Amino acid sequence: MPAGSSALCLGARFGGEVRGFWSAGCFAVGIDLRTAPGSKQVLYGDFQDLQFPDECVDFVYSNSFDHAYDITAVLTEIARVLKPSGQLIVDAVKGAEEGHPPGMWECFYWSTTDDLIELLRANGFGLVHRAPFAAPWDGEHLRFEQLVGALTR
Repeated sequence: MPAGSSALCLGARFGGEVRGFWSAGCFAVGIDLRTAPGSKQVLYGDFQDLQFPDECVDFVYSNSFDHAYDITAVLTEIARVLKPSGQLIVDAVKGAEEGHPPGMWECFYWSTTDDLIELLRANGFGLVHRAPFAAPWDGEHLRFEQLVGALTR
């Protein structure tokens, strides 16, 4: 991501992802329902109801889709705040059929990573890159672009 870009990190609890964007020269802020006391990186907020203007960020990042009560609302909000050339970056744990069943805190889950990718595609996001990772959990790094004309306001 180019220096000077803007990023919104969803489910950013302690701000590590925000600091990562900062180190790349980006303006970034995180939101979470639970923030670390005194956090300078993460604001209190709900990623199903973002308090930011339309088309205001270049990147949205999350590794917390499994905590979404309403994934459609989350994806609608992401599409709304992303600039037309913006990208969605998702770090997703492998699905239940891939050896990672949901735990007690997950509200939304997928059977396979391909199922999650298909859900995002059906909601206006086209996959442009995917890469596996093994730590801190077994999953995939997914990068999407917003499909032209996919968002209806």
